[in-house]
Amino acid sequence: RLDSSDISLLLSTDKLPFLEKLLDKGLNVNYQPDRDDRSFLHVAVQKNCTSAVEMLLTRGANVNILTQTGHSPLHLVTTPEILELLLTKEPDLNHRTKFGQTPVHRLTAAYFRKGVEMLLR
Repeated sequence: RLDSSDISLLLSTDKLPFLEKLLDKGLNVNYQPDRDDRSFLHVAVQKNCTSAVEMLLTRGANVNILTQTGHSPLHLVTTPEILELLLTKEPDLNHRTKFGQTPVHRLTAAYFRKGVEMLLR
């Protein structure tokens, strides 16, 4: 059984081929092993690992997958490159977390002005 530290390690750039092999052997791309129910995609977005986000989305990762608190990967984005990748999969821009925050609220709170502009266009 994988835990959150395993996920973090697998999403290191030099370990991506190993993660791809695990996915080829049947590991669910939307697996959520940690106590917060973060998926591979959540962690890749949080780590700003563009190559991992791209690979996971190509393999069918659910862009609207939620943590226990209702955060989608879009709520966690901090770079324009990753935001652009997520937007290609048409995420729910209006989803609210358990705290009532939409992605625009989160990006505004994180002072990610370019991200807010990208969501509002």
